[in-house]
This record gives sequence, C-alpha cells and structure tokens, in this order.
Amino acid sequence: MLDSNSIYKVGQPVGKSCAQVGRTPSGEIYNSDADVFDKWAQCLASADDLVTKSYWEGSEDPPSITYVAVIPVLVIPDQQLWMVEYDADGGSRSNPKQTNHCSLFVNNAYRMDMQGPTLHLSHIEIVTSVGLTALVTDCLADRAAVETIFPCEAVKSALQDARDGH
Repeated sequence: MLDSNSIYKVGQPVGKSCAQVGRTPSGEIYNSDADVFDKWAQCLASADDLVTKSYWEGSEDPPSITYVAVIPVLVIPDQQLWMVEYDADGGSRSNPKQTNHCSLFVNNAYRMDMQGPTLHLSHIEIVTSVGLTALVTDCLADRAAVETIFPCEAVKSALQDARDGH
C-alpha cells in the first residue's frame, strides 16, 4: 500500500515483470524470467536481512533512536537495461528502449517476530551503474528528497508513539 510517505507515487511507471534476453549459441533470441528472478530474489533476501537488522537496531539498553531506509537495488551493466511501456489495459505503448533505471513492484512482507509488526518492501530498484549514481543523487539531492525517505512529520509521529509506549 502506497501512501504520502512513500517514494513511489500513484501513476508513476512501474515494472510488474521482467525477463533476461539473450542469444543461444546458434544465434536465436530467447528470454527467461527465471534468470532475472534468481537475481532479484537474491536482492530481496539481502533486503530481508537488512530489514530485520534495522527493526532491532536501537533496541539495546538504553534504547537509541535510529533512522533506517532499506531500498533494494539490483545493479546490472550499463546499456543492458531495456523497458517497454504499457497502458492500463496491458497494451504496449512503446517499443523497447534503453534506460538506466526502473522500479519493479514486488510487494514483499517481512514479519519481525510473532507479535511484531509486518514491514513491507513494495519495490526493487533495477539500475545500471550510471543509474545507481543518479538514484543515490536523487535520494540525497536536497532536504525535500531526503524528507521523501524520512518525512519529518512521520518521523515525529513515530518518535512520539515510541515515547508514549505504543
């Protein structure tokens, strides 16, 4: 579920599937979602470790306040990322075109413990090396960009809830 505290906005393009395209030894073109699935599954497994660690961060005695953002990123070689745009009905709106960045919707949930909250990772960022530089720069470009990841009002509310024992 996306909300105003998400870096993902309604109406922005997002991938729902992906495939790795290549050539067989005989020169035929093939595509496989299994090849790329293995790569982004590994990305999510690493994110799982980071989400769990970040949840427990600051739980030592005395507790500390820690701000954490987990943004799973799969980096592929430059000039190897292509995308096709589709309309709302699933019809192709464009031919394949090279890009340096796309978001893939994955909607993964992580349960912290039996009574703990469930944290959600909605997307994986798939970027080239050039795209990684741009993604980091965009996330840290200015105060407004950082507040998209760590919105002041949401952080203040979470701190107040923690102080109130919620």
